[in-house]
Amino acid sequence: MHNIPNFPTFKNLTLEDKDAYDLFYKKLGPYSDFSFNNLWIWYNTQNEIGISNCDNCIILRINNPFDRQEEYCLIGCGECSNAISQLFKWQKLHDIEPKIVMVPEVVIKNLFPTESRYIHYKEDVNNNDYIYDIEAMYSATGSSYVKYRNALSKFRRSYSEDLSVLNIDVKNLSNKVLLINSLHCWESTYRQNQQAQLEGAALDAYLRYADQLSVNCVGIFITGKLCAFSLYQLLPENGYAIVNNLKCNYAYNYIFDFTFSQIIRILHEKKITYVNLEQDLGIQGLRIHKQRLQPVKYLKRYTLTPA
Repeated sequence: MHNIPNFPTFKNLTLEDKDAYDLFYKKLGPYSDFSFNNLWIWYNTQNEIGISNCDNCIILRINNPFDRQEEYCLIGCGECSNAISQLFKWQKLHDIEPKIVMVPEVVIKNLFPTESRYIHYKEDVNNNDYIYDIEAMYSATGSSYVKYRNALSKFRRSYSEDLSVLNIDVKNLSNKVLLINSLHCWESTYRQNQQAQLEGAALDAYLRYADQLSVNCVGIFITGKLCAFSLYQLLPENGYAIVNNLKCNYAYNYIFDFTFSQIIRILHEKKITYVNLEQDLGIQGLRIHKQRLQPVKYLKRYTLTPA
């Protein structure tokens, strides 16, 4: 991370930082929001991420896309007590509430016992990533997957004669237009609320930078019309993939489950072990559905404040 300045100096994150950042990220673990792709499409829409190096930890200054408030994250795979302490002191000095958000669980586990007495940490349940075992999802055997199997069976019975599943090259301009236009056609599903607008902006950014961000996409077509798609990224060194966008026309019953099953099939063929379906953001319906798909674990995140 030699090109990242030492704290308290920040630099704006750029595409030129991707290779160096990815080397750091490989050691951290496959947290969705801390992949370079997610940082770029969710938090850098206006070139506003600040990044700084502190004792081999990374401090990120971000604007939360949901409330546009400035927040500070700290990530690292080693002992980060000193970096946490320095950030708290700096925040107090600049009349900023001393708080660090979305801190990975590995940071908590590596706190020195003496330091942990001075740091209060609380699990941020809404931002825990859901992790699924691809082999288990691919076979989907046993009572735990009864509802999932039933959903897939009902979908196939209804649409199998007119169904096709295709990889979509999102570097192709006409395919980018197809994804955006299809999503706009599903306006009855994606109301123009803040969440929908943010997701639309994130998708637009992902497609705009597809060449640099190594994006994969699968599309579900019924009677030749695109009715669902998902963008995902591969982390083969870790045996993981991350699903970044899974968008469906819910006029077709059980289409989310079927689309997810096709991602599982593709990743199984690529011999990927786990898939990260990101967090539920506290949305109750999404939480229920993701839990029903039987995650094997969660990548937990915490909010830190001085004790």
